[in-house]
Formats: sequence, C-alpha cells, structure tokens
Amino acid sequence: MPEGEARVMTRQFLYVDGVEIEVCFNTNGKHFVRHNVYWWIMHGSKNPDPRYNNLVKNLQDAVDRLPTIKWSGYRFRCETIVFSEDDVEVESILLPLGMFEDFIRELISCTCKGNPQSGK
Repeated sequence: MPEGEARVMTRQFLYVDGVEIEVCFNTNGKHFVRHNVYWWIMHGSKNPDPRYNNLVKNLQDAVDRLPTIKWSGYRFRCETIVFSEDDVEVESILLPLGMFEDFIRELISCTCKGNPQSGK
C-alpha cells in the first residue's frame, strides 16, 4: 500500500469475557486488532498518544517478550484506516490477530505467575 493512502477495512465487535474486541478485516481477508484494544487491556487507557506513550517502542518491547520468534522483524506503523460500513477514518497501528492472541496469552501467563506486566 502506498505511503499516505488510507486502507479500507471492515470491522466487527466481539465480546470476550466482558471485554470488547474490535476485529478488523482488510480486502485480502486478513484479520487485525487495532493497537488501542491491546493498550486498553494492558493500561486501562483507550486512546494512547502515539508519541507520548511511545507506542511503536512499547509494542516492539511486547513482541520481544514473547517466547517465540514468529513476529521478529514485524514493523509497527501508524496508518489511516477507513471503515467502509460507516466511513469513519482513524489513525491506528494494526496488530495481526495472531499477534494480539500471543500478547494476551503472554499477559495471562505472566499474571498467573504473579508477575503482571501492567502493574495492576
């Protein structure tokens, strides 16, 4: 996708154990979760500032904590996304659904071991 061009996607909201998860679909049928969902689960903040909260660095650190090399080299970048069903345009970082699942599994694993990453 050319730099600066908006990505058209659709989205669906799922509720898992009382948590609203926004799953986005691109035209190739790939599934993503926007970074703000993960950030909200980890830090209780729904709209982190990309610069102030150092999102790219924090997401890369989260990838580095995963016990797999599967996501090594993945590049996080802010993109403009337009949701086709309601023409809402947002700036966001997209996490592949599998990566989001790995993040949540790692969070649960650390929390169960008595070492919560979020400090909660």
